[in-house]
Amino acid sequence: MKAYNKDNIFAKIIKDEIPSIKILDEENYLVIMDAFPEKQGHVLIIPKNESRNIFDIETIDLERMMGLAQKIAIAQRKAFGSSGVKIVQNSESSAGQVIFHTHLHLIPYFNDTEAMPLSLDTMEKQAEALKKALM
Repeated sequence: MKAYNKDNIFAKIIKDEIPSIKILDEENYLVIMDAFPEKQGHVLIIPKNESRNIFDIETIDLERMMGLAQKIAIAQRKAFGSSGVKIVQNSESSAGQVIFHTHLHLIPYFNDTEAMPLSLDTMEKQAEALKKALM
């Protein structure tokens, strides 16, 4: 198995070396808006512990990440009225992984199938709506 690269983009986001639109910043996890969203409200859940993907993440971290995914999916439904959610985790380049730090995509769906390119301003407004829905 390949070694974890401490200079990957998510490690830098966790250390605040690269800006992001944060939804939730907890001790072990960071939830941010996806910089290239497929749909309105598309977020990433990023564990702060070092792991490349499902093959080397600690089981407890994966379990907690899925619990957080449920909480965020409920907030997406409350904030945006989504009708469903897609949870994606790509592991290794053969499966489409580009950033080698474990993360989940939570992509809300709305009875449509079109992708939605969004402006930074729109994503910041969506982030605020999600934060309110989590309260």
